[in-house]
Amino acid sequence: MCPEALVISGDFNLHLDDLRDSDTKKLEDLLETFNLSQYVSGPTHLSGQTLDLIITRSSDDIVLASPKTTFPISDHFIIQCPIGFSRPALSYKKLTFRKLKNIDIAAFSADIASSMLYPFDILDKFAPLKTRTIVNRPKVPWFHDVPLNNSGVNVVALKREP
Repeated sequence: MCPEALVISGDFNLHLDDLRDSDTKKLEDLLETFNLSQYVSGPTHLSGQTLDLIITRSSDDIVLASPKTTFPISDHFIIQCPIGFSRPALSYKKLTFRKLKNIDIAAFSADIASSMLYPFDILDKFAPLKTRTIVNRPKVPWFHDVPLNNSGVNVVALKREP
């Protein structure tokens, strides 16, 4: 099992509030089989149905408060829910650079022409090495970064209908 926290959310188009619906029963069985918890209660659609869900592993303690529905966008309500993801630790790296664009070209050329020194000594005089520490942010993988061509996922199904 993947060690990272799992959050599945979206419009499931199942009437979760209708406990007699066979698809609702199948989803509840699936959630129980895989030890998943569903957090949304109450209507998420203008028709009064619960169609939009937030699902996590029951063992992942990341849902910090019960989801709340607010005003509708289209025929669905906005669902707000604080999720407690920990940020990865920041890593740092040092960059060493010279500000070459600030060099007085005429004076620099004259020094090189008249010098028998190592050329970097002159470069150090006009554009000394600088060091800066920057935050090395990890690249966050998003769904669109995953290649879909060999994954068995139907790409057409991923495109939203207007």
